[in-house]
Amino acid sequence: MIIRRPSGAVIVTERGGLMVWVFVIDLFVFGSLAAPLFYPALWSRDTAQMTGYAALLAIALIVSCVRAYRLGVRFDDDGVTVRNFSRTYRLGWEQVSRFADGGNSKGGWALTVICRDGRAITASGTLTVAKAEVLSAIRLVAERHQVGMEVTGQSRNSSWML
Repeated sequence: MIIRRPSGAVIVTERGGLMVWVFVIDLFVFGSLAAPLFYPALWSRDTAQMTGYAALLAIALIVSCVRAYRLGVRFDDDGVTVRNFSRTYRLGWEQVSRFADGGNSKGGWALTVICRDGRAITASGTLTVAKAEVLSAIRLVAERHQVGMEVTGQSRNSSWML
């Protein structure tokens, strides 16, 4: 999905991956909340403690869902922002060497930003089957900011959660 902001920023994201993260997080959170149903002795210890525990898990779920929703890569005049689930990378255009194909072991494509210092940062929020509109948007950004472009849309296995 391509989102174009009035400021000129371009955001590339794949919201389908959001559902996978939310499902995994839901399993963890609601599985943890269901533990007292199977072990009633947990509730009898301290109701206030268990209520606090449930509230903490609910907050963790909300924060995780918000983080999953924001996965993607943003291109603007200041540089590139790659938002992965566990970390956000902010790179100025002077730090970006080129864009390349990335992916995961299951064959999905994702955009990888290659830095001048040799780091490869794969945007897990772009993990999908490469679409023509996504590739053309990346091409336009690369041309506009004079960044190398080695994106073909073919998946390359990489350490995509860097």
